[in-house]
Amino acid sequence: MKTKASEVSLRSLAAETYEKCNGDAGRARSSLSRRLLKEREFLAGIVGEIAHEAIRNHMRSLRATYFPGSQVPRPEPASAKEAEIEAAQERLRGWYEMPLSTGKHLGSAVKDDLNYEADMHHAHAEGNRIKTLFYRAISERIPDADSTVSSVLSEDDIEEIARDQS
Repeated sequence: MKTKASEVSLRSLAAETYEKCNGDAGRARSSLSRRLLKEREFLAGIVGEIAHEAIRNHMRSLRATYFPGSQVPRPEPASAKEAEIEAAQERLRGWYEMPLSTGKHLGSAVKDDLNYEADMHHAHAEGNRIKTLFYRAISERIPDADSTVSSVLSEDDIEEIARDQS
């Protein structure tokens, strides 16, 4: 049976595929790719969602050029020097051109826009703080570099750690 784009989003389809592949990201990626290529009608229906994510990611990368020290280190792309030059060129456009998450630029933002941005980043920071504490608390209970979480902690132990961190 063909999947209708109106019935499911790419995100939910990815989650379903990931679950069916028991958390094996590589297998899930291959499985989802095969499924999407077979179901061309569905793929056509989610092009807008893909475009939205691509633009959002591009805007995120543009915002990152304004605050390079605040970014989480990631592996550099093969053309790291080109990316660095491109980021510097984007910054030359000036602060007024920095895109906000809503699509507006900083120069045309009003107070409500700025408060929205601040609240959103605060929520992300708080979520990341909790996750940091969670992962550190679990890490502290792992006795050595070769032990896995499941060999040391029960699901109940992890649930207790999660409750303690939130």
